[in-house]
Amino acid sequence: MKSLEEKLALLYPFSIKEGEYEWIVNKMKKLVKDYHAEPYFDRHMRESIDDLLSGEYDIAPKMLDDLVVAAVVYELYRRDPTYFDFVKPGNVADTALETFDYLLNQGKAREVYRRFEEFLEKPLSQVPEFQRLVEFLDKYAFTPYKEGIKHYDPELWRKLLDRNGTILGDGIAIYTEIKNGGIGSKRDRYEYRRLMDKFENELLPDFAKVIAKKTEEYLKKLGVME
Repeated sequence: MKSLEEKLALLYPFSIKEGEYEWIVNKMKKLVKDYHAEPYFDRHMRESIDDLLSGEYDIAPKMLDDLVVAAVVYELYRRDPTYFDFVKPGNVADTALETFDYLLNQGKAREVYRRFEEFLEKPLSQVPEFQRLVEFLDKYAFTPYKEGIKHYDPELWRKLLDRNGTILGDGIAIYTEIKNGGIGSKRDRYEYRRLMDKFENELLPDFAKVIAKKTEEYLKKLGVME
């Protein structure tokens, strides 16, 4: 069984390594009070995940969305190993699909998923706040990739994948475009912003509170917080 310090090190590896528990207190508070999603390009998503897994950085508001997307990808793969069969060798280079390849074939999604489960001391299938994220991203961000392959001609599909955004943002954009029958309309942009707002300002902060509450529980047991 992991010690309290080992459990905290799953999401706060740098602070534990430095022995700075007050840093964890501050970061836990920021995770909730100063929360804001920063949907960077996918290359930054990969950097965020590698930074946590290497122990160089603790979990932070600006990387939580990246970690959650990775965990959701693994949850969907765990439920159905064929879910991401649209990511095939030869069609991933220089597109959004490269990130799916990184998350699944390099084991990054599985490792993030494992860390969340061990930190929370329960299966993520038993965390309603996480499951709401899964259902949302399944419908609005990831299923659209599978539908897009059938919906668009190959040349346009390639252009849509080559927007250099994020697998989250690109997926939601594809969803709105298929739904509204066009690309770049005002309706598309409104629907895109509405869905991103729900993810960034409702669903993700709810999960951040779960992480913060468990962090506080560990810190109180260690006598760092009253």
